Amino acid sequence: MICPRCLMPIPEPLVFCQACIMRESMERLIEQQVDAVRRMLANREPFITVAQLGKRHIKTFGAEKTFCGADVKLKDRRGFLDPQIETLNGICLDCRRGVESVMEKVKHVPTT
Repeated sequence: MICPRCLMPIPEPLVFCQACIMRESMERLIEQQVDAVRRMLANREPFITVAQLGKRHIKTFGAEKTFCGADVKLKDRRGFLDPQIETLNGICLDCRRGVESVMEKVKHVPTT
């Protein structure tokens, strides 16, 4: 069977494309970050960072995932990123893109 979205083959016992499910799941998780990032930008909450394999990632709010989709493990060294002081330099490029896309949405979504 072939996935109608990405046109990749779906292995025999599966019914859905795992890559598309993971991509959609991550997109939904990023959409849920708008309110949390709005609070963080108001300097009520810092970003939580985790170090994995020599890279610094930004943890999503309310989930054990990073903005690039990596799973956060208990053994990962954690830190904080104050948006008023630090820039996103030194952060995983995919996490940086994820945070920047959420920040753009924060600018365009009205507060409730």
